[in-house]
Order: sequence, then C-alpha cells, then structure tokens
Amino acid sequence: MASVDEVKKVTMDLVEFETVEENEDEINECFQYIREYFSGEEFVIQEFEENGVETLVVGFEETMDPEVLLHGHVDVVPAEAEMFDPETDEDRIYGRGTGDMKSGVASLMKVMKDMREEAPDVALMLVSDEEKGGFNGARYMIEEVGFDAGFAISAEPNNTSNYMDIVVEQKGLVKATLEVEGRSAHASKPWKGINAAEKIMRIYREDVKPMFPDNSEKTWSTTVNLGSIEAGDVSNKVADHARMKLDIRWSEEFPPDEIRDELESVEGIEVSEFSWDPMLETDPEDDYVQGLKTCCEEVGFEPEVTRKEPASDMKHFSRAGIPAVVFGPEAYNSHEPDEHAVVSSFEDYTKSVKRFLRSTAV
Repeated sequence: MASVDEVKKVTMDLVEFETVEENEDEINECFQYIREYFSGEEFVIQEFEENGVETLVVGFEETMDPEVLLHGHVDVVPAEAEMFDPETDEDRIYGRGTGDMKSGVASLMKVMKDMREEAPDVALMLVSDEEKGGFNGARYMIEEVGFDAGFAISAEPNNTSNYMDIVVEQKGLVKATLEVEGRSAHASKPWKGINAAEKIMRIYREDVKPMFPDNSEKTWSTTVNLGSIEAGDVSNKVADHARMKLDIRWSEEFPPDEIRDELESVEGIEVSEFSWDPMLETDPEDDYVQGLKTCCEEVGFEPEVTRKEPASDMKHFSRAGIPAVVFGPEAYNSHEPDEHAVVSSFEDYTKSVKRFLRSTAV
C-alpha cells in the first residue's frame, strides 16, 4: 500500500495550496512543489505561460507529440478557508480539490515517477486555468504551441453511477447575454415607464426557458441555467435596461447555431454576447479507448464507456481531432462542501494507467 499512501500524501499536500484563480502566489507554490517532486534527472520539465497562466509539461524527454498525453489541472473553485486543510475519514479525503482534481493529479504524478525506468512515450500536462475554460492552458498548448498526441487522458473525477468509468462524451457550453430595453420613470409613477427588469423576467419565463427541457431531472438534452440578472441603477427609478447571463450546456440535439437562431427570434431581446465551446466527442470504439478498458478489466474492475454532463479541458483536444477521455480516480461532490476522493480507488487507478502505458507507449 506504499503507492496508495504516497498518492494520499501528495493529494493532501496539493489541497493545502489555495489555488483559486486570483491567488497566483499559491498556484506558483503548487507548481514549485510539483517541480521538486520531479527533480530527478530522469524527468524533463517544459514550462509555458500565456496571459499570466502557467502550464507545466513533465516527460522523459522534451516532446511536443507524445503517444499518450496525461492531463490534470491544479486550479480549484473558491471555498471556505477550512476546506484547504484536508481531513481524512476512513477511506476518504475531504477538502477543496480532493476530487476536482488534485487526487487525479497526484495519481498521475505517481504514475510518471513509477515509470521513470521504462520511460514510455508519454507526457503529463498540468494546467492552471481549467475552471475558467482552459483557454490559456490546454487550448493555448494545442492551438498555439502546437502540442499533439495520439491519445489524451484527463484524470478528472469519475462521479458517475459506476466505479471509475471512461467518459468519451461531455456536453459543450454556450454562454449568452440577453438584453432588453425599457423606459425610465419615477418609482412613484411606475405606470409611466416600462420596467426592463420585469420585462426580461417575463421573456425568460415565457419565451426562453420553454426552449429547453425541465431542469428538475437529469437529462442529456441541452439545458439552460439563468446565472445572473442585472437591471436598473437605483431603486427609486423604473429600470430602463436589463441583462441576463445564461449558461447553456448543449448536446448534439440542440447545437449552438440553432440555439442562437432561437434566441434571436425572441421579440424584445438583443443577444449581445454569444460564445460556445465544443463537446467532447470520442468514438467509444476507438482502439485507445478499448485498450484502456481492457487494461482496467485486467486490473480487476469493469468500467463503462459512457458520457457525463460537465465539461472539461478535453473539449479542446476533441476540437483538435485528438481522441480523448476523462478517466480519474473515484471522487464525488466536486465544488460542494463535502467534496472528497476515495483513497481505495488510487491503487486500481494507477495500476490501470500504468498497464495502459506499457501496452501503448513503451
């Protein structure tokens, strides 16, 4: 169990770094910890930066196109200070980032260290902006730096219904801002104005939300979340302008071009901002995917090749035509107060990845 103990320790060490977006010092210290972990002469560390966002690539040689690219992110979403002081409870580690995704990062770090004598054609890419969309990390590395790979694995948590599934499909993301105009008036005479706040809420309720399925149950269909509404400037004046920001998770049955057409057809609103990220779409019968599945079965568990709703950096690999999957150690409740990783999964996970690398990249 020495291997599991090391992954557990590294996970807890990484969680102690408060690597939220605005805390560059903590991100830098976290990366320094990782550099020291890979301080042996067997490793080559390449360093990149875009718009202040740092990325490390660890390999056994300097490479831009490994057979297999392992991926992890060290950034996390904000949390109360105590969540950066990890706690253990039998088979679990609790704390911000234990699942999403520092236990995955620790597991891949251990895989790389264990394979230093075999030195397979593999690299570990560690980014620090996945929670913001990965534009200065993974996307920059692929589209601007020119990184390529035969296959990519992200160790994001597998909180699906099964044990450590292989995820080949994730929803894409649309971000849209809708704006409406009203007419100002004194708050004591609301009949003289047109309240843009009330107008935009009515339009959302009657015209926008019905475009999408009910959000009360799990669905693979395209869903919408009303993230924020801004209206007016003071309380004693009828609001003459309002805007709302939507987070739309799209699947193939309602793609971005159709979403935009539908939104722009709604009378009384302007679509002032509209951007979209692709889905992760990898063929479940891809040889790499099936090879990874076989390696898991040889270790002793049977993963499903499946899909899940949240997006990840793997969308950027998919856009570039690189087959990619999300496959990480068992973890649950990402971004929640009881986020945790399951320690007993670390051994199965690291063994599976090492077996796959030996069969594919050695």
